[in-house]
Amino acid sequence: MRFHRLILLGALAAVELARQETRAREAAAQAEAARAAGPCPRRDDALNTPADSSRQPHTNPVVTVAIRSDGSVESVKLQLSSGVPAIDAAIDRIVRSQAA
Repeated sequence: MRFHRLILLGALAAVELARQETRAREAAAQAEAARAAGPCPRRDDALNTPADSSRQPHTNPVVTVAIRSDGSVESVKLQLSSGVPAIDAAIDRIVRSQAA
């Protein structure tokens, strides 16, 4: 009976080890994909506006973006302005800069 328990425990340990190895491979693949994508722009860098622009009273803007089949931006239309011109301009710059 004791021998069977040891075999079962060994099998369970092997299954857990396989799970951990799978998770490690998936994490490595995600890290590689993130490196290949390049650095994410910092919020202030992407906006290129004074830091207090987003602190001004504003509404949530609504934007429509038309994307071509090659991934490039065809048009960016602001359907509802934020009420802060610097934020509206930053939205246009950010969308266009992140397109393929």
